[in-house]
Amino acid sequence: PIDLVAEVTEVSEDSVLEHVEAAIAARLVNEVSGSPGQMSFAHALVRSTLLEELSTTRRVRLHRRIGEALEQRPTASAAELARHFAEAAATGVADRAVVHARRAAEQAHEGLAYDEAVAFYDLALEALDAGDEDLAARGALLASRGVAQHFRGEEDAGRADALAAADAARQLGDATLLAAAGSAYQGFVGQWASLADPVAVELLREGLTGIAKSQVVTRARTMAALANAVIVA
Repeated sequence: PIDLVAEVTEVSEDSVLEHVEAAIAARLVNEVSGSPGQMSFAHALVRSTLLEELSTTRRVRLHRRIGEALEQRPTASAAELARHFAEAAATGVADRAVVHARRAAEQAHEGLAYDEAVAFYDLALEALDAGDEDLAARGALLASRGVAQHFRGEEDAGRADALAAADAARQLGDATLLAAAGSAYQGFVGQWASLADPVAVELLREGLTGIAKSQVVTRARTMAALANAVIVA
């Protein structure tokens, strides 16, 4: 959008429009039909060429400024926020990249776009690597990605993520995360459970032991998953 370009570059909208009109005349940029003030590159090659001309430092700074500007706009999607902040993660916004990427992954999962959900969990984990070590966040992301992996038919990848989440849970002494890892290993209502594989049962039992009785909802969910795992496996 023209106004976003103006905000990020700290140039007046009229001045930006003059440059854009010159780019339109040169057939480098097109106006998006039905969306006044919205522009797109005429060809992906134009965009990639301009990106290559930017130094890494300037490109990363621009991504951060775009992300910060978009955060103030209620219409900005979690997906675009995640991508911009992930590109700028090294500038100290890794935590924001993780938040937006996780939200984008959850939205993709709700929309049954499981490949996209896994891609955003990947992005969140990559962003996490650029910030301070947060084992709890890593474990939760791994458990969630494990579930998404199962949904897209990648059973081995789902179980590997679940086991990595379980390792993190044990290091943290986090029973709730351990139970989540058990659920992730099992897959949705045991649909992908192996009849000869008791790992989900073991993880869920281990997690349930440490979940306080006051955590009624967490215990109920864990017991339901455990009951299903016992029946299946």
